[in-house]
Amino acid sequence: MLVVVWLLFAAAVAAGEAQPPRSGQTVIGVAVDGTGAVLPGAQVDLMSGPAIVQTTSTDPTGTFRFVGVPPGRYEVRVRYEGFQPTAIKVTVGGRTPSPLRIALPLANVTQEITVSNQAPEIGTGAASNSDAVAVDQEMLAALPMFDQDYIATLSRFLDSGSIGTAGPTLVVNGMEVSALRVSASAVQQIKINQDPYSAEYARPGRGRIEILTRPGSQDYHGEANIIFRDAALNARNAFAPTRPPERRRIVEGMLGGPFGGAGRTSFLLSGHDEMEDQQAVVFAIGPSGEVHDVAPQPNRQSLLAFSITRQRSERITFSIRPNLEYESDRNRGVGGTTLASAGTNFEHNEQQITYTQQTIVRPTLLHQVQLLVGHEREPYASASPARGLVVSGAFTGGGGQVDLLRTELHMQLTTSLAWTRNRHLIQTGFQLPDWSRRGFYDRSNFGGTFYFASLDAYSAGTPYSFVQQRGDGDLAFHGKTNVIRAGAGVFNDRSGPVAIADLLHYRAGGLVRYVISDPAYPDPFQSPGASAPPPSIVQLAPDVRIPQTLQYSVGIDHQLRKTTTLSVTYTSSRGYDMFRSRDVNAPPPPSFLARPDPSLGVVRQIEANGRQQSDSLQATLRGKVTRWFNGQMQYTFSRARNDTNGIGSYPANDYDLSGEWARADFDRPHRFLLLGRLTPWKVADVGLGLTMTSAGPYTELLGGDVYNNGRGRARPKGVARNTLEGAGFASVDLRVSRELKIGRVGGSDGRAMTLGFDAFNLLNRVNYGAYVGTLESPLFRQPVTARSARQLQLSARVKF
Repeated sequence: MLVVVWLLFAAAVAAGEAQPPRSGQTVIGVAVDGTGAVLPGAQVDLMSGPAIVQTTSTDPTGTFRFVGVPPGRYEVRVRYEGFQPTAIKVTVGGRTPSPLRIALPLANVTQEITVSNQAPEIGTGAASNSDAVAVDQEMLAALPMFDQDYIATLSRFLDSGSIGTAGPTLVVNGMEVSALRVSASAVQQIKINQDPYSAEYARPGRGRIEILTRPGSQDYHGEANIIFRDAALNARNAFAPTRPPERRRIVEGMLGGPFGGAGRTSFLLSGHDEMEDQQAVVFAIGPSGEVHDVAPQPNRQSLLAFSITRQRSERITFSIRPNLEYESDRNRGVGGTTLASAGTNFEHNEQQITYTQQTIVRPTLLHQVQLLVGHEREPYASASPARGLVVSGAFTGGGGQVDLLRTELHMQLTTSLAWTRNRHLIQTGFQLPDWSRRGFYDRSNFGGTFYFASLDAYSAGTPYSFVQQRGDGDLAFHGKTNVIRAGAGVFNDRSGPVAIADLLHYRAGGLVRYVISDPAYPDPFQSPGASAPPPSIVQLAPDVRIPQTLQYSVGIDHQLRKTTTLSVTYTSSRGYDMFRSRDVNAPPPPSFLARPDPSLGVVRQIEANGRQQSDSLQATLRGKVTRWFNGQMQYTFSRARNDTNGIGSYPANDYDLSGEWARADFDRPHRFLLLGRLTPWKVADVGLGLTMTSAGPYTELLGGDVYNNGRGRARPKGVARNTLEGAGFASVDLRVSRELKIGRVGGSDGRAMTLGFDAFNLLNRVNYGAYVGTLESPLFRQPVTARSARQLQLSARVKF
């Protein structure tokens, strides 16, 4: 099949070359520094007099392309941080012009460098949508970023309805990856919702984050950052009895420059080391009353990444990027109604190497290939080996009953061809998103977990369910005007590796999971028939299929002025054949007493018959809104409904799904986001972030096991899912920084130090998290967790 696709593409190229030329040509070129090293992420404008005809940015190999350029005389202008803006003239006639090579000289100290987060004039290209979020390096440095976590900060602009089963899609330098494995200072640019319906990616733009990392160069340059937080600077959490002792320290940086003496090879080294001593706040109800406690949650993260880029010729550039990552986390999951004894300890080790090559076959044909190979190892272990205790709406204690080792050896491959002809661009390619050999050694819940409907049931020693699994847990498998813009796309979902692991674990000779209803306590195996309880299994429904999402949008982009655009977009998304789980051996109505097949316990069947629907109206104001504010503001009015929360979610009643169609867990009707840079004074830079969302839903529960399925998720009669509503969220984040020139007088050598002060949740608003929906709980409809109170962060950055 792949051979046929490539043959058809070759025939299309040959046929296109044989046709007489149409109006418009392709202008292609590469941006380099004074030594010939490429400059990825540079802004390139095609000018006709004072007007911007098209705008783009260079890719990881410094290449740019303008498609469909009518005959005439133009100017191509290139801008890049630390270099003088440079422009050359080009004349477009009846044939494609020769590739351009634009060399940018270093900026001198008297020059003012303008880095574009300002919106250019709007265009009609698929990737020119004004509702995209694009943040460059200078803007990233000016904005309040908690722990320099760029992804978490900008994820606010994602649409939950566009995110697949495996979470948001992260694309780094054109390749889909599971995490960003370079330090924050090595990030060049971040984009969200750029070219939203591109066939190149697995998810629509609103569910995708694209990141471009900094390249090496032929001049040594670097940056070092130190970030510090301490509980003495923070406000007290709303549920903490006192302000717990917490401290966080982050050291990270990057160094880049020439490698060897030929002038065609450069390197970039980046690293990150983070130590955090934080505390989890517990607020639960025990037999003796309220439980207020804090538990330590130490965390350590280290990352080392290296890249080397070589320009073999004017047409071929390749890079090799290895990286190492380590993370450890203690007492995961503790907080709210979960006691410290039920915490889990976690470690993560990963090694990766990526090879990228880009070849300009000819001015109209570009070929790119990327190959990634990596290995991961993740052990999880409970802090306590004791049996688990879950008292609905009151507390979760005992041991965490987690014992899992996950390993993975994986490979990803992406190759593409891009052919341009006059106003047309054809792209084709092949992607192997994840070819891997995964291992799951799972001994979780071997000690078992008791489930109680209420505190009274716990005090009386009458649990409604006992769940335990045994057997072989070892598993390995492979596995300038107005522009009206409209688009649509159909996207396939992915199941993710966990569901496949469950299918293979719970087969003959693998793990055996027992569910005992109304067990004896504290020894569940003294119950009648509990000496040999039937095993539980996992299976696929006979008609299971891959879920699909149809998303379409229509909007209008309006140029308010040269540096400001306003876009209003309506987006609708429909999910078909969505994943869910159902126990097809659950006790049937009306008695809900005995399972149809007594030789089996829970028969979890993974099905694809769910649905999801979301609609939104979004207004985005982007660019230099006033002479002192540069950034983006976005308001979204939306509505989201579904009847499944994902592949691991069950209905309350396995035989009646009528109450499942309701508000989606992520439904937030109103959302306002602001992210930008204020320059009212020349004394300091001020970055501002504002997030406001309306309340999300949660579900009202009876607390007992009315349907006798061992899950305890029954709702009152006639009550649908997600009928209760929590509280809204609002947070103001602020960063104030000041850059100081160091080194030679006047800072002519480019060295500078930046001192920064960040405040997160500046107004110290209490933003509640989880709510208790269990009717019989003393905490019914009350919050039991709260987001972080005000936190202050100090930072220092040295750059040369």
